Parts: sequence; C-alpha cells; structure tokens
Amino acid sequence: MNKFLEVKNKIQTKGYWKIKFYPRNFEKDRFPTEKLHSTVQSSITSLRGWSYPQYKRDYQGRQKTRNTNEGIKSWCDVGRFKDIWIFHREGLFAQNVALGEDWFEEEPEITSFYKGVESNKYLFILGAIYSFTEFILFIKSVIETLEIQEGFYLSVELINTEGRKLTFWDQTRYLSQEYSCDEEKVVLINRDFDYEELIVNHKGVIKEGLLNLFKMFNWDLVPESLIDDEVGKFLRREI
Repeated sequence: MNKFLEVKNKIQTKGYWKIKFYPRNFEKDRFPTEKLHSTVQSSITSLRGWSYPQYKRDYQGRQKTRNTNEGIKSWCDVGRFKDIWIFHREGLFAQNVALGEDWFEEEPEITSFYKGVESNKYLFILGAIYSFTEFILFIKSVIETLEIQEGFYLSVELINTEGRKLTFWDQTRYLSQEYSCDEEKVVLINRDFDYEELIVNHKGVIKEGLLNLFKMFNWDLVPESLIDDEVGKFLRREI
C-alpha cells in the first residue's frame, strides 16, 4: 500500500473533515499542473501557528506533495496533523483532514493539558470554528486565483460524529448542558455557489456552515455572537 492510501485509511478510523469542490463547468486539463502547485501555495492560510492545507514537497518522509497523472496529491502524518488531498487539472479538489482532538496520543508533550480527552468522544467548539474558517478562506483564494467565475460546487462534512459531544475544554468557558450528535456524519455545506457569493460573503458562508454543524449537535440556540466573535478574533490573529 502506498503512503497516500495508508494515511487516508488511518485518518478514516476516527473523526475527520471531508472537503470537496469543483467548477460548475467541466473542462479536462483546464489548469496546468504547475498552476495547481502555485495556487495551493499562494492560498495557504497560517493564522494559528501552522499552515492549512499542509504543503511540502518532502518533509522528513512525513509529508509529501507529488505530481500525478491527473494533477497533484499530498499527504501529511505529523502528530495530530494528518491530511490527504488531491487537486486535479479540471479543478476538482478533495481532502480528508483528521480531527486533531482524536490524535493527542501521538503528541505526548501536549497531552498533560488535554488529559481526559478520549478519542472519538468530543468536538472542540473553537477548533471547529477555526478549522472551518480555514477551509473557506482557502477555497475562496483558490476560486479567485483560478478565476472560476461560472460558479462551483462545494461540500464540507464532518465524519464519525455519532455520540460525540461538544466541549470548549477550557475551565473558564462552559456549556449549560450537554450537546451531542446522533448522526454518523454532519453536513455543513452541500450546494452550488455563484462566484460572487463566496468572494463577497465568505463570512456569511462560514456562519452558515457552523450553524448547521452545531445544530446537528442539538445546540438549537447557538449564540451567533460566539461565532462572529471567534471568527473575527481568528481573522485578526488574536487567538
């Protein structure tokens, strides 16, 4: 088994984000491979100490981005940071990103702070807000860079959520009751977008997806100000 499939299978044993987008109009070999590389590199976000998406041609055998017959692919397996993605020349991007709170056992130097975090049991509220914001910022940049003006389809899901509970994992913040999910997956976004909708209203799209996420954890009265405040702080690098 090649390393890409090995990391993919590893990610899918626990919670993970599943992201996919592609242009509304299919055109084979629409973008050169070199353009795919440069677009990912210029669209990377680094708002909290590490980059999304992970992109390195080769990092100590733990992370690689490689050319394929269809475009490019990448895999990363560094502690709690695990992801795989493909980017094809017709504009299809598809990715699995591990839910970091399920992989603290691979980073023993930080587990003292997160003692008690059981794998497949929790969803960190702030982590989800920050991750989804990164996804949308990256996609927005890709759409702009490649000038996909006819519109595109976007899907973002969180997989392996059944029985998972929301938590801040912070003694200074708490929830008034337990909020948990009964579904195996949660769909945050799954629809077509016009070009301008995401470019002009990306904060609205971020809020739309996060409200869908938290409501599937039966948090029906999600304080929208929480989302607005945390997304704002994240974008200002104040976390």
